Amino acid sequence: MSSPISRYSRRFFIRITLFLLLILPLAAVAGPEQRGLVYAVQSDEVTLYLTGSIHVLREDDYPLPAVLSEVYGKSDALIMEIDLDDLDPLESAALIRSLAMAPNGSDLRSLMGEASFNRSMESALALGIDLERFGEVRPWFAALMVLEWSLRKAGYSPENGVEQHFLRQAIADKKPIEGLETMEQQLNIFASLSDAEQGMFLEKTLAELDQLTDEIDKLLVAWKTGDDGVLESLLLDSFDEFPELFDELVDQRNQAWDRQLTEILRHGVKDYMVIVGALHLLGERGVIELLRQRGFEVRRL
Repeated sequence: MSSPISRYSRRFFIRITLFLLLILPLAAVAGPEQRGLVYAVQSDEVTLYLTGSIHVLREDDYPLPAVLSEVYGKSDALIMEIDLDDLDPLESAALIRSLAMAPNGSDLRSLMGEASFNRSMESALALGIDLERFGEVRPWFAALMVLEWSLRKAGYSPENGVEQHFLRQAIADKKPIEGLETMEQQLNIFASLSDAEQGMFLEKTLAELDQLTDEIDKLLVAWKTGDDGVLESLLLDSFDEFPELFDELVDQRNQAWDRQLTEILRHGVKDYMVIVGALHLLGERGVIELLRQRGFEVRRL
């Protein structure tokens, strides 16, 4: 039986890679349309300002839409996907090593298989990348390293991202910061793939990396202008033929976050700015719709 990843359509991989990294970078769009993707969800006592996340930006992508600073100012604390200010660098490095390094006696070539590795090497060399330098890591981690390299080459970095921007502000303002999940949970999205699936993930990422800029451009404009219809078309439509993948990467996480946010809305005493990947706020199975179905008041800002 062939790997389910081998059935994925052209351009799907670059979109799913952007999602898996929770990347929706920001484009410079002039004028008053810079509304981003922000919702206010209210109970009797608590307001949550759910904000579509932009994790990797360029320096000249600032200033951010004003609504983000406005809801930050109204919030007593932040909730992010991961509690970034409590990450221990040594523990994080050890976790990454444990999940990213190839098992003893194996390497990237043996994990991928000769044919897939050779195809990937051909694509990588055309991009100026030598895959032999990734010899002792698993394919999922090599794919993310390649993607990060490409984004940094284009001027994007997590240091300029929305989370880091508001993390720095919250630390300076002494606002509490909480997380919805752990780094281990996020990394296991990749690490739990089979070796064959990881190999195909790396192969397709390399083969379609030349499409990255065009795909980002479309996402950027849609995010900046707050066009959730276009965002849904670009992101959610990619999953139409792959319900199992959608369930693992999107649906299950949405449901887990819905439960946590519902608990805060019902029993909390603080107003929060909640920063999550924008895809999680979209569609009939997104966090916004799940909270609306529970009877909470939802307003688009």
